[in-house]
Amino acid sequence: MDEADAHGASLSPAMYVSRIFAVDHPMVAAAERGRGMGNLRLREWQRLDFYDPKPVLIQLRQMETSGVLDGLPAKVKHLRTRELKPYLERRQCAIFAYLMGKVTGTLIAVAYSEQSDYDAVMRWRLGDEVRYSPVQMKELPPDMGAGTKDLQQQIDRLKVRYPRSGDLTVAIHLNRNMRVLVSELDLSGLNLGGLWLFGAEDDGANRWRVVGDLLSPNASTEVFDYPYE
Repeated sequence: MDEADAHGASLSPAMYVSRIFAVDHPMVAAAERGRGMGNLRLREWQRLDFYDPKPVLIQLRQMETSGVLDGLPAKVKHLRTRELKPYLERRQCAIFAYLMGKVTGTLIAVAYSEQSDYDAVMRWRLGDEVRYSPVQMKELPPDMGAGTKDLQQQIDRLKVRYPRSGDLTVAIHLNRNMRVLVSELDLSGLNLGGLWLFGAEDDGANRWRVVGDLLSPNASTEVFDYPYE
């Protein structure tokens, strides 16, 4: 690798970000045992490559602060072009998996998937069991206005799109400054394994709030720092 390549100057943003996701991050060892291993879906998940999301997030933040993106359009910096959208979704998956690991106090590994009904699979250990959960990412992007009404519309679409998805966790990224009163949301008719909200607490995205499980009577809200080391 030459000097220009090492600093990203000769790389397009897509190539630069793709290298972060392609780098050999610590892979979480495949589980030896788990529940219901005769299930075809579980066998498919076992073949996925699971990674600790923390190193990915650290390198993405290093890219954002290195100056390599200076002078580029905002849509490129924030991975919002058609070419970069897959990496935006992977970043959101990594953030959510990291936050869930902080909530549960355990390492939650994530594998990206191209299945039509989910974006990623999370895996963790509970005692001597291995648990899996497919995750579908949704977002309220910053250019969609504001308010609980938009969030309710997103939830209503989930009721139609996933009428019988009791094993699916849906995570909605609130990519805007908004105040949410969970008591104002109509969650009736949802048949999901879990529903979570998460979003940055500040403009620098140094602190992140996660709220959920909204389908549980024990739903709570917690705030965690973005990982730097």
